[in-house]
Amino acid sequence: MVIVTGTAKAFALNAAGQENNPFVAHDNIGKSATVTTVTGTEVFPAVNAVSAGTYNFWEATPAGGFATVRFSFPAPVTLGFIGIAAHNFATVQCAVRIQYSTNGGTSWTTEPGTEISPADNKALGFRFSDRVAQDWRVLTRDHAVAGNVRVGVILLS
Repeated sequence: MVIVTGTAKAFALNAAGQENNPFVAHDNIGKSATVTTVTGTEVFPAVNAVSAGTYNFWEATPAGGFATVRFSFPAPVTLGFIGIAAHNFATVQCAVRIQYSTNGGTSWTTEPGTEISPADNKALGFRFSDRVAQDWRVLTRDHAVAGNVRVGVILLS
């Protein structure tokens, strides 16, 4: 697993010195969100991204170089970790980033330090300082190779 740590979280962890800084991502609150494909053409439903098995996956054909899955919660939630258990980001050679919105999706902010272009299709973990927002999304962009994006099991904790 590759763990991508946001800049503010990395600074806090570094400042802690020799302190042990474990974390546990245990409760997938993404299941309580409305999960939709907002960029790209949906091939398999976005709700599959929060299923319990990696064999059920969200798949989308990128549109304009982007494919995005959105999590809209009934009320603001606090997140500090997003994990992606299965994906094909390296196969389609794309970048992925975590974004949030505090105004219903009118504008989006990239969580600092969370953009990566994976070199392989191993699981990813994005660890960042706790953030409160009602809408979150996993955005892929700059697809260098033609093909659909596939993601199985996104854990929001």
